[in-house]
Amino acid sequence: MKLRSFLSLALLAASLTVSASLSAAPLRNTPGRFAPRDECARVPGAAAFRAALASAVQRRDADALVALAAADVTLDFGGGSGKAELRKRLRGAQAAELWRELAGVLALGCAVQERQLVLPWFFAQDLGDTDPFEVWLVAGTDVQIFPSESAIIKPIGRLSWQLVKPVGNIEADAPFQHVQIVGGELTGYVPSAMLRSQIGYRLVAKRVGRNWRIGAFIAGD
Repeated sequence: MKLRSFLSLALLAASLTVSASLSAAPLRNTPGRFAPRDECARVPGAAAFRAALASAVQRRDADALVALAAADVTLDFGGGSGKAELRKRLRGAQAAELWRELAGVLALGCAVQERQLVLPWFFAQDLGDTDPFEVWLVAGTDVQIFPSESAIIKPIGRLSWQLVKPVGNIEADAPFQHVQIVGGELTGYVPSAMLRSQIGYRLVAKRVGRNWRIGAFIAGD
């Protein structure tokens, strides 16, 4: 599987919902604890920074976003960094993907970790003995899980912000993934767009003087 390809698909979770017209099904599990939280609201200057960030993303304004970045902003693990490179990427072939993923992280809460702001909140959480490379977060409330890819009218349950692990091979471009709840026995098929990896795209902001600036916008590990 190509990790980047799947993460790109999975990060659509923030902007997609499962159709409400499908019939309800009883819960067969306990809701998880990874629903997004906002730990940054009371951090001085964080609200203004996040508002400016949200405005730039909504308008897809590359100049405004670059102005919010640190001079040494990290963009990948291969040496890609800096404001000029960020501007180039926001206007290049991968621009649509990057804007979509920025919108995704903004919608999933904010954590404070080592005096930095971390979006999404999920990235900063301890998964215990669970390997972040081997599990996904069901990124939504009452996400339906189905008995098979061909039986998507009768869900067998609903998942809310829970960890799941793949059953068998990962189908990178498939609309559904076969998963099992971590710590439970329920298995079924969940929309790929509602699954998020902890090592997917995240934005980390740091203090630069009196201001918050984007210190990193990266995916992977």
